[in-house]
Amino acid sequence: MREVYTKEIILKFQDQVVKSTAYLKCETLKEDEHECVYTVLRAADDEQSWKVRHIIHNKVSGFAKYSCGGFEVEGIACRHIIFFFRSINIVHLPSEYILERWNKNAKVGGVWDDDGIEVRDVGDKSLMMRYIQLSQLSQTVIDEASLSEESTKYLTNGLHSFRLGIKELLTSLGVEEVPATKKRIT
Repeated sequence: MREVYTKEIILKFQDQVVKSTAYLKCETLKEDEHECVYTVLRAADDEQSWKVRHIIHNKVSGFAKYSCGGFEVEGIACRHIIFFFRSINIVHLPSEYILERWNKNAKVGGVWDDDGIEVRDVGDKSLMMRYIQLSQLSQTVIDEASLSEESTKYLTNGLHSFRLGIKELLTSLGVEEVPATKKRIT
């Protein structure tokens, strides 16, 4: 899992693996040709206090669903599902439980707009990298300029001039302007 998940997610996943050890029994409750319902028992001080939960395993897709909704909400296999797979001798977590958004390589793939069209960049640097570079530089300049009233005015005037110059440059390059936000600080 370390090869797949980010460090933050692997820690959450490990926590679920440890918590899965509190579960002791997994028994078939009912079964038909499409799905199987299992009872999962969590240990308690005495057998009368054991917590009983249910897992629904879809035989066609192989997907198991637990009533806690942990996977559906968090996107990480919950302790119940981990215990269930261990109890039916599945050693490796099925790929359906490894969401792309938690993958170390999630940011490497393409970027799509709201209409599902891939956003492509022209040139050797991606739009995101240029944005990050500009954000970092602008934050440093803002931090320095905010130290006095005079430097704040100087930066504000300069930014207005830069903005006009960038609009002219983008127009000459044939690049569509992104609509400005409606909220403006004056």
